[in-house]
Amino acid sequence: MSEEAIHPPTATVKAPLPPVDKIDADTAEREFKRFTDAMEIDLDTEGLDDNDRRDNEISKRTIIKNIRSGDLIINDRDLPEYTPKRSDRTEAIVFKEPTGAMLMAIDKKKDTAKVAQIHALLGSMTGNHENVFAKMAQSDVKVCSEILMTFLA
Repeated sequence: MSEEAIHPPTATVKAPLPPVDKIDADTAEREFKRFTDAMEIDLDTEGLDDNDRRDNEISKRTIIKNIRSGDLIINDRDLPEYTPKRSDRTEAIVFKEPTGAMLMAIDKKKDTAKVAQIHALLGSMTGNHENVFAKMAQSDVKVCSEILMTFLA
């Protein structure tokens, strides 16, 4: 048996190219600000503890990153529209400003069912059944959750 049959030559595998941002950083930052200003979301960190400050920064970074990639847009009504990228669902999900009735969606869930509460609230804010979020890839749910947390900031 030849040496090549025992040890076939290895192909040179090129690393995948990093994704190219569709939106530049400044524009993405302005879009985020347009959204938070329109929704009157107070992002002032004065008086927040370190954990809350960190959580707000994570939400902002996640949203801006997804605006830059084009997966998240702020529509003409200043509402976020996210198109999942790793889930079976390919239609954009529009997040409406929460109302008291929407927030009551979590009252129907046990206090210990935190994930179910988040999915119920996401469903209420988007007009989707909570199972839409339960079936999503975690990376997509994370983006949706960060949008939710920004609304609740």
